Amino acid sequence: MPASWTIYGLRGIWIENDASQISIHPRVGEVSAPTPGRRISGMSVEAAILVWLAIGAGIAAGVFVVARSAIQIGSVAYRVMEKQLSGGAATRQTILLSAAMVGGIFVTALIAGYAIFAIFSQLLDTTGSINTLNNGS
Repeated sequence: MPASWTIYGLRGIWIENDASQISIHPRVGEVSAPTPGRRISGMSVEAAILVWLAIGAGIAAGVFVVARSAIQIGSVAYRVMEKQLSGGAATRQTILLSAAMVGGIFVTALIAGYAIFAIFSQLLDTTGSINTLNNGS
């Protein structure tokens, strides 16, 4: 069998391997054994999808809270200008809506920060970029 050349990582290391040993699909007429569900770092693919769905829903909810609070603050300002609301009541409502807005920004930043950290840590871990000093290269 002829050998094929592949490159591993980004370090420029060329290694000769026998391509016939790498089997992605079963040979013609051969039946492949059923494989259990694919696992990603100890978690099934379905569970990983649900986690990312929850992260996306959390970010969307945080953005909604921030936008809704901003609209409500504008509504309070309008009611004050139209003399429908007193200054004290407007101050209390504005403080509560501002606190909700700051809380929404904080929670959204935490959720998005976790998602960004998870993506980049997984990318750096799979490319071997984190442990390059320990590998002697």
